[in-house]
Amino acid sequence: MCGIAGYIDLRRKTATHILQDMTDLVKHRGPDDEGYTLFEGSNIQMCFGKETISQIKNRQDFSSIEKQKEKFYFMGLGHRRLSIIDLSEHGHQPMADEGQELFLTYNGEIYNYIEIKKELKEKGYQFTTTADSEVILNAYKEWGENCVKKFNGMWAFAIYDRKRQCLFCSRDRLGVKPFYYYYNDQKGLFVFGSELKQIIAHPEIKREINAEILAVNMVLGISDYDNETLIKDVHLLGAGENMILSFVDTLKMEKKDKYWDLADRVYALQSENYVDLVGEMLESSVCLRLRSDAKLGALLSGGLDSSALVTLISNHIDGLETFTSCYHDSPENDEKYFAQLINKNSGCVENLVYPECKDIQKDFERIVWHTEGISSYTLIGTDKVIRAAREKGIKVILNGQAGDETMFGYERYYAFYYFELLKRLKWGTFFREFKLGSEHSKLTMKEMMQYLLYFKNPSLRSHLKIKQIKDYCTQDLLKNYQLNQVKKFIAPTNLEELQYNELRHVQLTHILRWDDRLYMANSVESRVPFVDYRFVELAANIPNQKKIENGYTKALVRKYMDDKMPKEVTWRTNKMGFGAPTNRWAGGYSSDYIHDIFTNAKSKRFFHTEALRNLYQKDPGNSMIQKFISTEMFFRLFQVES
Repeated sequence: MCGIAGYIDLRRKTATHILQDMTDLVKHRGPDDEGYTLFEGSNIQMCFGKETISQIKNRQDFSSIEKQKEKFYFMGLGHRRLSIIDLSEHGHQPMADEGQELFLTYNGEIYNYIEIKKELKEKGYQFTTTADSEVILNAYKEWGENCVKKFNGMWAFAIYDRKRQCLFCSRDRLGVKPFYYYYNDQKGLFVFGSELKQIIAHPEIKREINAEILAVNMVLGISDYDNETLIKDVHLLGAGENMILSFVDTLKMEKKDKYWDLADRVYALQSENYVDLVGEMLESSVCLRLRSDAKLGALLSGGLDSSALVTLISNHIDGLETFTSCYHDSPENDEKYFAQLINKNSGCVENLVYPECKDIQKDFERIVWHTEGISSYTLIGTDKVIRAAREKGIKVILNGQAGDETMFGYERYYAFYYFELLKRLKWGTFFREFKLGSEHSKLTMKEMMQYLLYFKNPSLRSHLKIKQIKDYCTQDLLKNYQLNQVKKFIAPTNLEELQYNELRHVQLTHILRWDDRLYMANSVESRVPFVDYRFVELAANIPNQKKIENGYTKALVRKYMDDKMPKEVTWRTNKMGFGAPTNRWAGGYSSDYIHDIFTNAKSKRFFHTEALRNLYQKDPGNSMIQKFISTEMFFRLFQVES
């Protein structure tokens, strides 16, 4: 996993040092190597930086980027490398094919690169490295833009095709890896990178807040429902999208389309033995994600998803190292007991990490800087666990994200499932599942009914959310909130639409952003078996009544793991999921800092700061306070204009 950067500027107004700055901003994503390739006409200049490996620096065909800093090229590609597969200099990027007709800057992993490489070799292709990046180049040569349909993995990359005079950009099916960009055809300018901070480092791009996105953040807590960002005119290439930019005479976005969408992947399953289908696919996904030349570990919360993964991984790796967050004085957030059951059962080497937050301002500013948006104090604990893994030499970590979205793990799925039963007049099943659901979840029967009413009524949901924040947010903010713009995301008509929205718009999207940024902040690669596109497609095509059964969510995963790990974990329902004692941490800001952010708020156009100051004094851990402080930090850290 790595950090990428690049630009096309047909006016030649982008000095090379800007590309270097953009690349340096994500050196945490790739501390192992640094590289650049610059283009002007037929001239190709490959460059090294201060942190480029010595084998590359010593090559005669490379120049120091410092010698090019004030020069102007029409296009440049940058790369920071975290070496995972082929740790040698042969994996250096940007990577070119043998004839220097194709140039690649790439972030991610193609897990099935071995199988694709074999297929390409049979077609006559030669390989000089063992890196998956070379597989991408040759796959593009053979299949063009359709090459991505062959890939199973996570990626964000750009390929400069010199013959076609175009830049081919792609992002993986579920959007695990980020691809941010700015495009202005009138200026002849295209800028891209792995993180938002890189794009706004370009002096041509204004740092103006996107008030509509901020408003939806504040009201509904949805931060990644489309491909817009908190900065106006900076976009995300969508999950499962390709984009082609041509620049023969003028810059033109020739094509931007979806090559994969879950909505199009409806098919009949070959078997009705859903337990084995789910288990076998999960095992296959895990096996692919164990391919690495660097040391692997796993995050273990003690919940069903991470426990299942650790159990399956341990069949292939002896002495797997696991990492679990623990809290002496916060038993409601401490899952040590369940994690130790799994570690003992699987023969793992346990690492119990006790995160402390001694400087909430410093710790939370780090979170906001890396996650680039409205954040949560709970991420501080996760960040410290990942850092502990990195300090033990772990460069790749598998985790259980997306198990809830694929296998109906959240309580809100009950509401839609019950509504579906009522609509189909399945009264007996409804009453039985309703009763069992209250027994096998954290919800009482009364709360079950409230969930049913709340999540099936978007207008009510929106009204209640606005009521919660209207005393703290100004009309300048609230006038930018339009329910009609997001209603389709929060008002699904059935379980299928709910799952699609959660996977594509309102839930998994921000989880994957946080996941990518927190791991990359610590120079660690995150791998998520539950987002293997084959598993996602399978999950979406399994009948709903098999995913929630006898009152249990994620019933199929529980059944498959029933004889493989302790039942106390397999059938537990008191889900925690890497929580943290955030209420205690929230009161740790210095009085000077609190006075400053409420008195001199950069985001004051959108907030009633005196009302928020009073709320902080009464309840520093209030979610509205977290939203305001993370927004204010975002304005300050990214120097945003309101």
